[in-house]
Formats: sequence, C-alpha cells, structure tokens
Amino acid sequence: MTDQAHPGNDEALRASQEAIDEAKAAATEAGEADERAAAEQDLPLESGSAAADGPAPAA
Repeated sequence: MTDQAHPGNDEALRASQEAIDEAKAAATEAGEADERAAAEQDLPLESGSAAADGPAPAA
C-alpha cells in the first residue's frame, strides 16, 4: 500500500469537515437559545441527568 491520498479524498474530507463544523455551530446556537429561554422564564437549566427519586441502591 502507499501513503498517497487520492485528490478526490481531500475534497470529500474538506466537505465532511465543513458539515461537521456547521452542525457543531448549529448545536451551540440551539443550546444558547435554550439557555436564553430558560433565563427569560426563570427556569433552572437541565444538567443532563435525571433527578434521583431517593437514595442510591447499596452496591
């Protein structure tokens, strides 16, 4: 095998990275919008974990 990449692979990689960057930017923007909406309504932000119903079970 060789270590040489095909010229088309560079363009595909570049397009893929651009799509990833755009998706990350959109996700960040959506998260910021959620934070603003919660702040406007005086709601606590979700921490990503569900509240516990009681003490943790013994191991």
